[in-house]
Amino acid sequence: MDESLNVGNQGPKDVFLKLLGRLTIEMSNLEFEIMRCMAILLNDDKLAIALTAESTLGRSVDILKSLFYHFVDDDALVEKFKIIITRINGDNGVQRERNKYIHSMWPVGDNSSIMRIKFLKPKGKTGFHYETEVNPDPEKLQALIDKIIDLNNDFNMFSFRELVLFMEQRENKKTS
Repeated sequence: MDESLNVGNQGPKDVFLKLLGRLTIEMSNLEFEIMRCMAILLNDDKLAIALTAESTLGRSVDILKSLFYHFVDDDALVEKFKIIITRINGDNGVQRERNKYIHSMWPVGDNSSIMRIKFLKPKGKTGFHYETEVNPDPEKLQALIDKIIDLNNDFNMFSFRELVLFMEQRENKKTS
């Protein structure tokens, strides 16, 4: 776990809530990378911002996929893109793991423990379902944050090294 979080006499709740804040920041960075990739594809920052404004992460990914497959026909680039998208919203993607934390309730109480309550919508079932977790493992949350940071770095490298070059070459072919 990030040692900077273990400052002074903090209880597990303080440490964990700081990690939740960090998770939110890193997911915001991911959403920015998605928007920036759209801007590269469209060659229009304002349109990319408009397309992602007030959008869920899943919807933004769907829009990005549509744009990407419309503009990009390079097989190697498409395969790299698919890997990035799978890391976002695949079965083991960061979106699913993030939802466990972001869409949970965190009851406030004393500083000695923390509880997570997640309301569930099981497919094909009715009624009220939820899961609880007392003192969730901060190491798991830190691992998710690290996973998102790595994804953001890889996404950034993909967008600015490979996708920009592809789009420039594509534009040069049009003008020649």
